[in-house]
Amino acid sequence: MPNDTSPLMGDIGACLDEVRECLGGGNLAGLGALAARLDDLTQALSRDGHEIAPDALKAMKSLAERQLALLGAAREGVLSAQRRVALLHSVCGELSTYDRDGQGRTLRFGTQNLEQRA
Repeated sequence: MPNDTSPLMGDIGACLDEVRECLGGGNLAGLGALAARLDDLTQALSRDGHEIAPDALKAMKSLAERQLALLGAAREGVLSAQRRVALLHSVCGELSTYDRDGQGRTLRFGTQNLEQRA
């Protein structure tokens, strides 16, 4: 967190640190409240930012950009997991195969016809 005596900068830095902790700990549900808090703090910054030292603002911008990169990586991870779950779900209900002539064929079946083993 940048060194600035401004309570607003301290609050923003603390909130960004909490974002990093949530992402690092896998607490994605905690990000919702932090997003609302960050929104309020950035609105206050747009009103009162002229009172804050330019170096402190630059350092805070750098910190925010690092957290944004972490959020982007977490988003990609969640999307990847969703795609994998969808793929596994589709595999459980159908089987794609080829016949003797090399023609593709998809067999669909209900879960009652499929024996599942661990």
